[in-house]
Order: sequence, then structure tokens, then C-alpha cells
Amino acid sequence: LADYAILTGKSVGLSPKIALLCNFLSGLSVMLGCLIVNLSDVSNSAVGLLLAFGGGVYVYIAAVECMPRVHRLQLSPKNNGLCLLAFVVGTVIIGLILLDHEHCAAGGHAHGHGHGH
Repeated sequence: LADYAILTGKSVGLSPKIALLCNFLSGLSVMLGCLIVNLSDVSNSAVGLLLAFGGGVYVYIAAVECMPRVHRLQLSPKNNGLCLLAFVVGTVIIGLILLDHEHCAAGGHAHGHGHGH
């Protein structure tokens, strides 16, 4: 949804049909990556590095694309604080979920089969 909003916004200005096509094609690249990782013998440490890289890309996009837009909204200090609190709570929840995840723990399974996701 955020990609679509950026692609159809004033700075990019794509038509809705072209923006949906671009969004669909970028989604296919995710599926291709999943197929490659699942069909090849990738170690848990490599999967962890790929997940860390992907997370870093999302943080970069949030910092470069989204934060300047939020800053231009000139929200009240209370709203800015609530947004920051929501971000921190979300980050802590994700961290707690991943705390015992096998890709994040030393000595996880060698191929990544047998976990619940």
C-alpha cells in the first residue's frame, strides 16, 4: 500500500494501472527470492544475513522516503510522541517474537526445515 501511494504521488506521478503493475512485479521478486532460498541449501546464518539486509533496506526507505513526508506534516509534539511510541512498541514486539527464532539463535537447524512458519 505504501509503495502504491509513493508511486502515484506527486513526486513520481505514475498512473494507477502502471503503479499496480510495478507493485505486482516487485512482489514477484519476493516470491522468486523465496523460491531460490527454499530450493537451495542455504544455511541459517545466510538466511539471517538476508533477513538483516532486507530489514536494513526497509529502515533506509523509512528514513529517506517516509520520515521527510511525516516531517512536512508538522504534527503536534503529542502526535509525534505517539508515532514514536507506536514505532518503539512495534519494534519491541517484533524483537520479542524473533527472540527464540531459529535463524536468530546460534546452533539452529542446518537447513531450516521443521519450524512453524
